[in-house]
Amino acid sequence: MKLLLKYYQYLNILSLDVAFGAWAGGNMAIILLGVKMPFAWQWSLPLSVWVIYTADHLLDAFNLKEKAETRRHSFHVRNFRTVSTVWILCLGVCVFLLPFLLPLEAVLTGVLLGCVSLIHFTGIHFIGKSRSVLFLKEWGVGTIYTAGIWGIPVIMKYNDYGSVFPGNHLGVQQLIMDYIPDVLLLGICFYLNVMLSVLLFSIWEMDADIRQQQNSWVLSLGRKKSILVVKSLMTISLITGLGLIFTVSKEYPERIWASVILTAMSLSHILLWKYSAQLKKNDYYRLLGEAVFFLPSFIILIV
Repeated sequence: MKLLLKYYQYLNILSLDVAFGAWAGGNMAIILLGVKMPFAWQWSLPLSVWVIYTADHLLDAFNLKEKAETRRHSFHVRNFRTVSTVWILCLGVCVFLLPFLLPLEAVLTGVLLGCVSLIHFTGIHFIGKSRSVLFLKEWGVGTIYTAGIWGIPVIMKYNDYGSVFPGNHLGVQQLIMDYIPDVLLLGICFYLNVMLSVLLFSIWEMDADIRQQQNSWVLSLGRKKSILVVKSLMTISLITGLGLIFTVSKEYPERIWASVILTAMSLSHILLWKYSAQLKKNDYYRLLGEAVFFLPSFIILIV
């Protein structure tokens, strides 16, 4: 058991669990939308997410150097050259290979998200130690992560209606008629859980951010207001998930199961928050927090 935990900790430090969580969430999205994606998408999604998350970790490692305190930051500082080399190779695959394996709509959406990510991380670098609430890393990461998982399936479903990218009015109208409000609310509930995850980590790692002189959402907004926001998101996500279980159309069992899974994710975040003091002692909060996003993979087995 200890050996398995040790290996999982390395998977967590390298953000490979985040990549798997993105794959699970992406497959839930395509099941809900009824979209058939090419096989290349199945590995390009987690690879792209890993590239984006690791870019953030490498940027932190570059800025922190010997000031790094957290296990993840310290690992990336010590292994900066090795991780950077792997990151460059993976980035090359994303830039020079994926465009030839994915549909044009998916490529253009990916390029757009890549540009947004680049602008976001550039802003983080230049904002430095400023604690302006107008530019918060966690909100950007959560939004880009969700858009990457849901954006391409939505665009591909939109394209199924015979639209030419970027599409026409009839395609938009048909998409709205077929998938709103059920799938829209499921997507929003997923986004709330993503934001809960990144904001909880921000609160848990506040002391380390202060010592490392890093900007964060909690330091910008203040601990009391941050906790209020987190508790509000917990309440909204749980109520939304429970409400969807009883209101989604019975004609779509995949939507019911997705509602159950998203409710379980919300409950998991609430339990993590309740027992965070105990979990924080061994850094289990991060291991379990990332593992919450494994839950959408069950819909692949169920449906």
